Amino acid sequence: MTLFGKCMYGILKQALTYTLEIERHDDGYLAYFPASPGCHTWGKTCEAAVKHAEEALIGFLEALRMNREDIPVERPSAPVSLRLAVELPNAV
Repeated sequence: MTLFGKCMYGILKQALTYTLEIERHDDGYLAYFPASPGCHTWGKTCEAAVKHAEEALIGFLEALRMNREDIPVERPSAPVSLRLAVELPNAV
């Protein structure tokens, strides 16, 4: 997933790319970001897991920013197959 950024109203945005891993289990799909330990979610379908992963990643990154913690940076080794546009302001 790629988080795209832009400058709006004086708030600098940045683009971040994260690998989303999805594992199939008997009762659904586990979705997690290896570069962001603790950022994982679940869905009954693969599509639901991806949607929940989007929400989880946004919340995870926002919490890191609010707590002035470092945002993990990942350099993907493969082409990105899914892109997601969200606005995440830089820390003040």
